[in-house]
Amino acid sequence: MRFVIIGAGEAGLCLCKHLLQSNHEVVIVEKNVQLAKFLGENMVARIITGDATLFSTLQQINLPQTDAILAMTQDDAVNILSCTLAKTLGSKKTVCRIHHDLHNNTQTFNYQAHFSIDHLIDTQHACAFEIAKYIRDPHRVAIEQFSRGKIEIQTLELKEKSPWTGKTILQLSIDNSIRIGFIKRGQQHFIPTKDTVLQAHDLLTLAGDNMHLSQLRTQACIKQNIFTYITLFSASKITVSLLQLLHNPYYKVKVIEEDIALCYQLAEMYPNVSVIHGSATQLSLLQEEQIYASSYFVACSSNDEKNIIACLQAQKAGSKKILLWVNKEDYDAVCDTLKDTLHFNHLVLTKSCIIKDLESILFPQEVSILGVLGNDESAPELVEIHIPSGTAIEGRTVDNIPWPEHTLLLVLKHRFHTKVPGAKDCLIGGDCVVAVVQKKHRDALICLLTQTMSL
Repeated sequence: MRFVIIGAGEAGLCLCKHLLQSNHEVVIVEKNVQLAKFLGENMVARIITGDATLFSTLQQINLPQTDAILAMTQDDAVNILSCTLAKTLGSKKTVCRIHHDLHNNTQTFNYQAHFSIDHLIDTQHACAFEIAKYIRDPHRVAIEQFSRGKIEIQTLELKEKSPWTGKTILQLSIDNSIRIGFIKRGQQHFIPTKDTVLQAHDLLTLAGDNMHLSQLRTQACIKQNIFTYITLFSASKITVSLLQLLHNPYYKVKVIEEDIALCYQLAEMYPNVSVIHGSATQLSLLQEEQIYASSYFVACSSNDEKNIIACLQAQKAGSKKILLWVNKEDYDAVCDTLKDTLHFNHLVLTKSCIIKDLESILFPQEVSILGVLGNDESAPELVEIHIPSGTAIEGRTVDNIPWPEHTLLLVLKHRFHTKVPGAKDCLIGGDCVVAVVQKKHRDALICLLTQTMSL
């Protein structure tokens, strides 16, 4: 396959090396003349020196014969304009790197739709997402990064004293943005109807956004006698993304930051978060803040050296689980080697997060099994299916599709929007859906959504 990478910074070169190792053809567009000359003398990739926001530069590439263009510079405006221009010139797929502030603004303005960009990625959010997946409570069976992490799949067990016990689904008056999927009752699995009466110890599979699901847990009176205490080192942009992903009343988060201005800024943004002015590399401060009570200590500052020292100090101060974020690619091999020696519980590498994010974009699988909602053979599966163009169901609404027995659609991802689907939502080629289905009906579901009409 053939790919074009805009920008030869750390992210761009990381992807270039990965794609070259997988025997793909790579073209790099770099504005810096000296850097472009150096790369041309030391890399197998073709190097084009020029500004990717100019028509004359991109015209040197046969974009219609390119599988994807990846704009990976540090400048959001350059990335957006490069992708928009490349699309006009015939690029099949555009991938645009954006940064934290712009990523958050997509909630009020859809940059992706406005500029017709196929995929947006935020490397810092991707790293925060990997950390959040490790921390989140064990009731969450599968948490996938649909709609930039906004749509989640969770399970919830009803207690005997829950206000939901003994009520029908209809009586719960659940928000339309949340879907109750399968219910596991003993050894029985089934899709509930509006008249299904919930019982104590029912295990519900839910789909929705993080905030609404957290509120739903509160409504269902899911008691937790022990809070999860988390300490984060630094008020970095990864920390801000992580705080958004860990939006849950049962998480008690403390942030240690050296910059007093950032302390005030973070405290104003997140009044429920304890912000401590100081350095997590100081053992005395960690001991004073009773770090031994933290379930997780996460070092996610922009300084890798300080992160490593902070983790060692937190370990000495008695923190239960240590998570280290490493940004520099040069440190990957060293930290991975020392992980067991230093007894860190989890290592998050920027390089790995970038590659993982882009692998699913550049080489999507038509069908993926995301997880199994139970331990027995009859337990349903969580399946992701990409719908090709020309299928028999294309253009039909959800309520007008003959779904296999024991199947429920949980997530629908159109090109620029992701949601929990309603009955009148229409499926078209290029959509991606996530459904919960019993294993014996999986093949029928795949056939329904992927089989094209014969001419």
